Amino acid sequence: MNIDEQYWSLVASIPDVVWTCNREGKVTFMSSQVEKILGYSTVELYHQGASIWFNSVHVDDRQRVKQAFESLFNEGKPYDVECRAQRKNGEWFWAHDRAIATCDKNGVRVATGLLSDITERKATEEQLLRLASIVEFSEDAIIGKTPEGVVTSWNRAAEKIYGYTSTEAIGRDLSFLVPSERQGEMQAIMERIRTGQPVEFLETQRVTKAGSVLDVSLSISPIKDGSGQITGASTISRDITLHKRTDEQLRLQSAALEAAANAIVITHRDGTIVWVNQAFTTTTGYSKEEVLGKNLRLLKSGRQPKSYYANLWSTVSSGKVWHGELINRRKDGTTYIEEMTITPLAQNAGEANWTHFIAIKQDITERGGTVRVTPDASVHSGRHSPTRLLEGPEQHLSGL
Repeated sequence: MNIDEQYWSLVASIPDVVWTCNREGKVTFMSSQVEKILGYSTVELYHQGASIWFNSVHVDDRQRVKQAFESLFNEGKPYDVECRAQRKNGEWFWAHDRAIATCDKNGVRVATGLLSDITERKATEEQLLRLASIVEFSEDAIIGKTPEGVVTSWNRAAEKIYGYTSTEAIGRDLSFLVPSERQGEMQAIMERIRTGQPVEFLETQRVTKAGSVLDVSLSISPIKDGSGQITGASTISRDITLHKRTDEQLRLQSAALEAAANAIVITHRDGTIVWVNQAFTTTTGYSKEEVLGKNLRLLKSGRQPKSYYANLWSTVSSGKVWHGELINRRKDGTTYIEEMTITPLAQNAGEANWTHFIAIKQDITERGGTVRVTPDASVHSGRHSPTRLLEGPEQHLSGL
């Protein structure tokens, strides 16, 4: 096989379109791959020239492509463009066209170039750009590092959470964020990553540039190349300091309520019990399992008229605190007098939409209360006296 035969064999084997044309756009050579990429035959290209290509280019890209082609001949600048183009069948694709200026055997200046379909590459690039945007604007710190733990990428959230700029962080060993007493943890994490195993939702601590210690939740995944080799790791770090402090405060508050000497009960607005403490079960004889989800009517003794509860409901439903005494009945049937404060609760502070009630109750039977039972079964309180009989939602709290 001579050199010419080798050349044409090479041209026929590559997936790109090999083309040659002069300054006026007359095509002097066009490889057969043009039928696959543009949808036009070589005969059509030879007959109509480069105008087929320019007319195929998207109108928004056309002027730029024509100017680059003219600059190749006028100024000797490389012709290298990416643009949107339309096949003969109307389908759009991304094209990469590039050429250099040479002289043919007659000394005439011509452009020799390659036309490629880069649609798949463009789709991949766009996907990578979207992912990069997600990473950059994520509220979680996202950090890339080598298998040895050297930082390779550092997003905006990492700057905000840890206080270091990307310039300050990239190139450093990630151990600079780890408290001295947790350095062994860092080594264990990287050993796990090097074996291809992820680390999920690890709660630990990290140190900011200002020296503050943060509670963080880490998810760390190995990064692999096309051959499956581990080339690095990606860490997603979420600052859970406030969450942890809130949890600790809630646990402390819950423990304090549970240990309180007074009985405490929380209900929905309709009187359904959602929480009671140990003192409540001691006072009433009911276990938590027996009362949760039940209405507080189960404590009702029948010793007060409905009008008494109407006054109670009118007070708390208007957002005010009610304080008074009630006679209630225990699980074993015995009655007792209790002093009680009921406070309306809103889902969000400052709102007037009362969703729950909390009652703090103290058994004062031995001390004796100010309530008394009259011959007509009415009970009077030194703080709240009966009002007129009301039928309705006040019955929800009849056991409070």
